[in-house]
Amino acid sequence: QKFTMARLPVFTLFLTALLAGGVSVITQQQFPGKTVLEILGVDLGIPDHYGVLGVGHNVGDEALKRAYRDKALLYHPDKNPAPDASQKFAQVSNAFEILQDHKKRFEYDLQYKQADEQRFLQLPQRLSKFGAIALGLLFVLWFVFKFESLYYQRLQVEADLAAFEEEKRQRREAERQQMLAEVERQRLQKEMAAELQKEERRIQREEAEARALEQTKRNLEGQRAARQMQQSQLDALRDVGEARREQEKAEEKKRLKKREEWREKAAPNTFQGRGGGDSGHAWQDAGRGMRADGAT
Repeated sequence: QKFTMARLPVFTLFLTALLAGGVSVITQQQFPGKTVLEILGVDLGIPDHYGVLGVGHNVGDEALKRAYRDKALLYHPDKNPAPDASQKFAQVSNAFEILQDHKKRFEYDLQYKQADEQRFLQLPQRLSKFGAIALGLLFVLWFVFKFESLYYQRLQVEADLAAFEEEKRQRREAERQQMLAEVERQRLQKEMAAELQKEERRIQREEAEARALEQTKRNLEGQRAARQMQQSQLDALRDVGEARREQEKAEEKKRLKKREEWREKAAPNTFQGRGGGDSGHAWQDAGRGMRADGAT
């Protein structure tokens, strides 16, 4: 059943072609060599010269001559042994004689147009011969197309169901992918938070080390400043001691100088004291002067 249903369009085309071929064969057997209008009994009243030459109504002169040469070679009695070759050759010659003359062609086109307008009035009267055949063919085609439409409706329903199932599957897959993406996002957020905490701890540790190093530098600078101050104080004390020693040396020199001066003053009185009674007083005065200098 699936094999037949799957090939229903092919079967429809085959059936249509078979019916058309059957009708064509029957008409050719019953009405050999006649056109559809002739079979239906529609008489235009004038021959179709354009149809005889196989050209259109707007054909040019060169194309008309080529068509005439082809048809003349095809139906020439010396080259075509068919019984109706002479008759067709005469029709071709007559058609070319009329169509090559522009005046005759204009008059023929006018007559053909009037006859073509009259054929639609005769056509409905002749269609009754083929009414039953056409009705049967239309019924068969309607049944086939109806069956085909039902089949395609069933295929459409199956396709819709398949599409719905595919949409459900895709939606579930999208939800699963979204859930996995959310889990991955949370994991990445946790990793990023851990990395940020680690980085913050490292920064805090580096800042603490930097503060400790800065404090150490300040302490060293303070100690260096204190040592420099102590050194300055020691230098000041050394300078004071040096100045004091220099002063003491200067005072000692002054005492020695005064002592020498007293000695020089006291020397004559010493010799006089030995010779007279006043010498003891001179030495006493010199001794007091020296003591006074030493006290100062």
